[in-house]
Amino acid sequence: MLPRSGTSAARDTVEVLSSITRAATVKASSRRGREDLRAARAGLQAKTFPLAYGTNKASVGAVTVTSPWQVKKDSPCRTCSTTR
Repeated sequence: MLPRSGTSAARDTVEVLSSITRAATVKASSRRGREDLRAARAGLQAKTFPLAYGTNKASVGAVTVTSPWQVKKDSPCRTCSTTR
């Protein structure tokens, strides 16, 4: 898989964008049960968390957003061409 031109390099992190009215803790977790916390100020914040296999989700207070995509260890690239 090749990133589009003009984008940043690929990385094994999840970026969570939050727009909150007061300081809070942003929590990201995966199906493996690992949770990471980041303090966020009021306003628009971008925080990065380690990418984990399985379903990734993020929450602030009572609001939780779950990614519709699962991260798989051996997922084939459908858009890559391979030579044999």
